[in-house]
Amino acid sequence: MEHFKTVGVTGRQGRAQVVDTLAHLATFLQQRGVTVLLDEQLDNLLPRYPFARVSLEQMGHQCDLLIVVIGVRRLNICRQGVV
Repeated sequence: MEHFKTVGVTGRQGRAQVVDTLAHLATFLQQRGVTVLLDEQLDNLLPRYPFARVSLEQMGHQCDLLIVVIGVRRLNICRQGVV
């Protein structure tokens, strides 16, 4: 199985739990040799982390995988739209 080499990470802004999850996820991936690209809109939430910041459009061109961190409430709203 081929592994993802470049992963984009984005998420909902304004929630402390999401910020913690984003930071842990990005660090976890980087420690495993994955290139991590953060959504540039998260720059003010994760200023001390050394990950490259790019636009969502750039992520679409550069990433093998995009991970979106959202809360359970938003996930349920998304699921309702699919069903």
